Amino acid sequence: MGKVAELNDLVRILFAEDSPEVRRRFHRALASELRQLVPLTSASIRSAIEFNEFASGYPDREKVACLIFSAIQGFVVSMRLFFDGLLVPSGNVQRQVLESIAMAVLCSKPNLGYLRRFDNDEYSSKNAIRDVKRSADNLSVKKSAIAEIDRMAKFYSLFSHPTKMTIALNSDFSQPSNLHFGGHFDKAKLPQYRREAASRIKLARILPPFVEGVRQNLSAT
Repeated sequence: MGKVAELNDLVRILFAEDSPEVRRRFHRALASELRQLVPLTSASIRSAIEFNEFASGYPDREKVACLIFSAIQGFVVSMRLFFDGLLVPSGNVQRQVLESIAMAVLCSKPNLGYLRRFDNDEYSSKNAIRDVKRSADNLSVKKSAIAEIDRMAKFYSLFSHPTKMTIALNSDFSQPSNLHFGGHFDKAKLPQYRREAASRIKLARILPPFVEGVRQNLSAT
């Protein structure tokens, strides 16, 4: 009975408390990447705030602003999950970030009908990246930029289903006998953490230009 009570106490802690030591280990290991991510994420947040001001009072623009906010908010949440050692849900949220940006781009040209269809629940955002690729010229999007978004989305789709990669990310390579419930830092995965942080930096760099492109498209309508 004592073990049950002890486990219950541990679960309460897991549900109620933060994991500062896990986050500190990520921050120490990825200090260089963090120095780049902070100003880039700040620029992305600023772009969302400015877009919200641009959209205020215009119903169609305000709907697109919700997509922009969802993308930037998703990126912030995803990074928080990443530094908390919760890489699988972090990657899953990244997929939503990419689809939100693509959906905002599609809706930036109301004459194409995507905004109306999305608003009426007649269009699934899971097709947004595909359709931005198909209409890149009409949407004033660089094909190289949307190709990068597509590449990232295909990778992060692996985080939406049980895969060998998600199993590996939940495992502790440094101490294979350990089971970690909640987030953890695994020093054996440091090369993978660095690659993932580099990918996040790349995305953070292109978020504000995508937001600006959406604004320019809407300004022209």
